Amino acid sequence: MFFILSFVFLGAVARLSLAAPQLGGQKEGHEEGEAPYTVLQQYDGYEERLYPTTNWVCSSGGFMKLFGYISGANSAGETIPMTAPVLNKGKTMCFYLSENFQANPPQPISSSVGLVQREQNVVMARRIGGRPDMQKEAVKFAKMLISDGMGEVVDLANPIRLGYDSPWTVNNRRNDVLFNKI
Repeated sequence: MFFILSFVFLGAVARLSLAAPQLGGQKEGHEEGEAPYTVLQQYDGYEERLYPTTNWVCSSGGFMKLFGYISGANSAGETIPMTAPVLNKGKTMCFYLSENFQANPPQPISSSVGLVQREQNVVMARRIGGRPDMQKEAVKFAKMLISDGMGEVVDLANPIRLGYDSPWTVNNRRNDVLFNKI
């Protein structure tokens, strides 16, 4: 059983590696297979983005619960492509559903997995390369926003972390920290 789970996990990571572009902080905007957004304004070290309304699949049960959903543990029994980024907010992890599944996503079979429609929102976003401590990076970014006079217009209490790369990607990693504008 362990061998099968290990094989399934490695397959998921390989799919994530193929789906997530490996350009790290050098990318502009978003790539195909990634959650779409529009850059509204560039600042020194961060940007303001508009994310449209999109569907995501989420779980507080971790990666394997979500991997089960995209591997066919859904009402349609369909395999759904792995996309980027993986969104983490608090203890919840979410996968963006690819464009083909935005209009009518299949329902999860597991009660610990749910579909979430993230409404259009504007965020302040900072890209970070490497393998950072995302909590520390969120604090640094919050201090940067406060220093720039933006502390009153964002929800600093609830950072959102986005990861674009598989755990085995070494170089040119991309991570983003977001704060929703109020």
